[in-house]
Amino acid sequence: MKNPEQVIYIKKIGDLRFWNKKFKRIYFGNEFCPNLIPTPKEVKIALAFATKQNLEFSLLTCQVNDYFLKKFIKIFPILREGDEIILNDWGILNVIKKRFKNLLPYCLLGKFITNNINLTIIDSRKFLKERGFSGGSLKRLEMEIGALVDQRLLNPAKTKRVFHDFKVSVYYPYSFFSVTRLCPTAYCDKAVKPKNYRSEFRCQKECQKYTFLAKHPTKNIDLILKGNTWFKKASLPYFFKKNADRLVYMPTIP
Repeated sequence: MKNPEQVIYIKKIGDLRFWNKKFKRIYFGNEFCPNLIPTPKEVKIALAFATKQNLEFSLLTCQVNDYFLKKFIKIFPILREGDEIILNDWGILNVIKKRFKNLLPYCLLGKFITNNINLTIIDSRKFLKERGFSGGSLKRLEMEIGALVDQRLLNPAKTKRVFHDFKVSVYYPYSFFSVTRLCPTAYCDKAVKPKNYRSEFRCQKECQKYTFLAKHPTKNIDLILKGNTWFKKASLPYFFKKNADRLVYMPTIP
């Protein structure tokens, strides 16, 4: 793939400072924690920046429950025609199909979904139709470096076909290793955690202040803990750099 689209991953308004003219699109939002969903005001600021710089815009979504889903429902009407929505929760797709049908052509499958789909069925018409992507409306897949490497080792021919059948976005240099619902960094700056912090958890966004480093207990892997997610830094394999249609640069850990 010659000249893949260059994208920058912006997790919060302050990170817009990392943008430069190399990047023609911004991914805005957070895929990993619903407590970090941007406000409608922040989305408007990001959209205004994209408009001023003549950039394309994609909204990142995360896994949500009913409470956090309402936050996205307030955001969707703000989006411009053609702005992408990167789905990481099937429930969000269901809401879009019912209430925001005009946005459906611009929905993409995010990493949390594609990581859990066998590439041997991703191009199945039946699979896509059951999820609302009939008529070839799904044209792009968001892929994680680690998942891609694993899939390619298991089935190199199929992985190559996916790059042929779909436009593929690959994120670098950070790759998520695991995600938990209970945030390991909660109350990390407190001498004593509240006894009931598991059942009455109140996010204080400690992840915006602290990052932790660790070694995997059985593998030679350096891990980075940010909020509820463990990341690892990974180089971008030549195969993906050559064949990906879109490269998504993460200037900081999300």
